[in-house]
Amino acid sequence: MIDIPDPLGGTQISPYYLSRLGQVVGNANLAGDNFEQARHPFLWEEGTFTDLGTFGGTIGDAYKINDAGQIVGEASFADTTYHAALWQNGSISDLGTIGSDPCSVALDINSRGHAVGWSGICDQSAPRPFLWDKTAGMVDLNTLISSDSGIYVFWAGNINDRGEIAAAGLLPSGDTHAVLLIPCGTDNPGCEADVIPTAASPSSRSDAAFPRRLSEAAFRPIRRSWVSQDRDLLRRGHK
Repeated sequence: MIDIPDPLGGTQISPYYLSRLGQVVGNANLAGDNFEQARHPFLWEEGTFTDLGTFGGTIGDAYKINDAGQIVGEASFADTTYHAALWQNGSISDLGTIGSDPCSVALDINSRGHAVGWSGICDQSAPRPFLWDKTAGMVDLNTLISSDSGIYVFWAGNINDRGEIAAAGLLPSGDTHAVLLIPCGTDNPGCEADVIPTAASPSSRSDAAFPRRLSEAAFRPIRRSWVSQDRDLLRRGHK
């Protein structure tokens, strides 16, 4: 067992992801251990702890790192709003939000540098899912899915290297289901869906267009975001 101490003055470190290269990302409390008001994102690798920093605020979380060393999460500003963040090569980039949304969080990034997460009101009461890459920027996933599906996707948590996205969607009945978003295009010529091209994601890009066909699985209703639930569990010392 290797102990990873908190060099930022607090007594609690919360790891969120361990890469196959042995890199750990998460958050660490600042002095005073006020989790809700003072924690920073970190990278730990081969005994070296790096404070990844924020956009000027006191709160940040690092949720995922890919094999290229790109880290995504969230970082706050001085006014306590927060945006999805990308840390790479020692610098931090603001991934922005959808439209005029004040807050956003990036939850996952694949080896191609495509990130997913949510954008919306800072209290997380009305999240919208996004897909981000350095070319198109941040796009609302619902604009890439045919409205014929009848499902409104409100949260995107994971994206694999094929561009498939695990998300949560609201059915017309009001039930919340897990959904799988499968890209249409050259990588998936058998896709049975109509694709809605957008200016930010033309239909010629197989990694940015998503189909009407969604794989669904039963999922319990969601009253808060998974991020909030994870934070509550970590505060109580649970995995």
